[in-house]
Amino acid sequence: MSARTEIAAYPLLCRPILVPKPWGGRTLERVFGRALPAGQAIGETWEVSPLSQAMSVVENGPLAGSRLADALGGRQRSAPGREGEWAFPWLIKFLDARDNLSIQVHPKPRPPGQPQPADLKHEAWYVLYADAGAQIFAGLRDGVSERDVAAANGSRALVGLLNAIPVAAGDCVYLPSGMIHALGAGILVAEVQTPSDTTYRMYDWDRVDGSGKPREMHLEQGLANTRFDVRAADLRPRPARAAAGWSAACEPLVRCDAFQMDRIELRGTTEFVPISNRPEALIVLTGGMRIQFAHGGAVEVAAGRTVVSPAGISPMRCSPLDDWAMALRVTVP
Repeated sequence: MSARTEIAAYPLLCRPILVPKPWGGRTLERVFGRALPAGQAIGETWEVSPLSQAMSVVENGPLAGSRLADALGGRQRSAPGREGEWAFPWLIKFLDARDNLSIQVHPKPRPPGQPQPADLKHEAWYVLYADAGAQIFAGLRDGVSERDVAAANGSRALVGLLNAIPVAAGDCVYLPSGMIHALGAGILVAEVQTPSDTTYRMYDWDRVDGSGKPREMHLEQGLANTRFDVRAADLRPRPARAAAGWSAACEPLVRCDAFQMDRIELRGTTEFVPISNRPEALIVLTGGMRIQFAHGGAVEVAAGRTVVSPAGISPMRCSPLDDWAMALRVTVP
């Protein structure tokens, strides 16, 4: 084992990347005490990003200052559909919607047996905060046809073709690539997705920028990538069991080809055994936790932060910083 591999075998914290958006807000200040730039509406924070155009930088331990790709090197398994490439399997974000996000869709899968697009974007939202009456828009209503979507494309009529689904803190929904969707106003979510930033906007609530210009739409691509075989019932595909290797209370939330997400509760010290040869992530939601790893090292992860466990890391011991902690555990299925 090389010295570099030994150095890399510890839990990594990454420097969040803040992304202003016209629909963004400042809920992260209130929920997690996150310091945000004055006067900016922050719509997204990229907590862990393997994308070359916005690569995460490690901020803890011997590899502080390293790009995520360099810190993990070739030790990570490629994402589904990207065999042979280096790829951390997920892009992990927080989304803060002060206003409705655009109605959008991501590239749809190809039929079985055909090569799949590299920019598929399967994603899951875990609701951290929601105003009373908040809702998401996801999936076409029963009976909606391609002709209906084509006629409404680019207009407010498209909203009426989607399921409007009330949500509250603690809800989790899955959005397969190709399902039309929009995050509604007044919601803060943790988002786990495959590492793609390809989005086709089909309606943006008639918003304009400071110059009075609307945002770019992608009507033709959006219609071409809309799936008509997914409905509201596909939003919560709960796995039969939680991923192995966690001895505390663990509730399975969602599973797809790209990831499994479980909600864990930590009320005392417990052993955490990462799945062999797979990267993992813990998104700490409440309370914060201390993770002790090999050679006596430890990292403290505050609520609102995400820690990455590289593939092949040794078993660790986790303890809540207070009496209780809750996190989302993200694994390769």
